[in-house]
Amino acid sequence: MPTHVTSSPSKPPSKAILCLHGTGCSADIFRVQVSKLRFHLRNDFQFIFVNGPLPAAPGPGVLPLFSHLSAFYGWFGAKGDSVEHSLVDITYAVRSAVDDWKSMQQDPDAEIMAIMGFSEGALAATMMLWQQQHGLVPWLPKLRFAVLICCFFPDEAALYLKADAAARGALEEERALLKTPTLHVHGSKDFCLQRARKLIKYHYEAKDTATVMCEMGHVCPVRKEDCVNVANGVLKLARETAVIR
Repeated sequence: MPTHVTSSPSKPPSKAILCLHGTGCSADIFRVQVSKLRFHLRNDFQFIFVNGPLPAAPGPGVLPLFSHLSAFYGWFGAKGDSVEHSLVDITYAVRSAVDDWKSMQQDPDAEIMAIMGFSEGALAATMMLWQQQHGLVPWLPKLRFAVLICCFFPDEAALYLKADAAARGALEEERALLKTPTLHVHGSKDFCLQRARKLIKYHYEAKDTATVMCEMGHVCPVRKEDCVNVANGVLKLARETAVIR
């Protein structure tokens, strides 16, 4: 499963962000979808693009623009598959990408510091944060912060988090709380907006979350103003978590 790494033309930054695409998409396509955002962060981060583990039909907006970049992938299985079952495949895909990236590094200071996902990829990123928080993925470098773009957060995911937290004795005021500082990027016209807001309301404390509202639907930021605002939010979070100075 290929891993795609992009960076500035000079020596790559030593800090890296894992990037998880939306459903019916791919690492190559996501690389293009966030190209304008990457431009504003090119001097601070490498970007590691991971293919989802499951074959999928093309997602919304993928065709015909990206028809030449098939195949397409997703993160969660068909209807009826449990979140737990999907996490086995997700974990394998992310671990393979991390191992591939590490094997290519010549900079001894190079380190994965964060994770970014769009739509279903943001949901997969959320689950990786939860797993790391509970010591279930010891191979995963410590994710200091996260960026969730138009997160697709269904009720099944909320039920899983709450049930898993209860089983671990980790419920706090009846909530399963994610404690990784996270930038939530919302689209004002996104059909998933209310679900993304539920993720913040029920699974984050205010101190661990920041939000950037963009004038867009269920897409990655492309307008210059939106990209600048998101990039500034990422850099602010990176400084607050001591990823960069």
